[in-house]
Amino acid sequence: MWTNEVSPERHQFQVLLSVYNAEKYLAKCLESLNTSLRGHDWILLYGDDASTDEGTVELAKSARGLTCDKFHLFDYDK
Repeated sequence: MWTNEVSPERHQFQVLLSVYNAEKYLAKCLESLNTSLRGHDWILLYGDDASTDEGTVELAKSARGLTCDKFHLFDYDK
């Protein structure tokens, strides 16, 4: 059980994007997250559910512009 006594991360927010073929919407989504969370400590958890598009490539293009402290990429098989 997790309590307030021990925090697993120092980040204020952990954002999870679980995506499947979201290349078309990803840039706008990441831009919105950047705007909303600028000035906060946050991390991005990105889970790709065996997409057949170039969503991961789109994420890589946007990665340098992200204001998050770090992001984790999870690649799942169907």
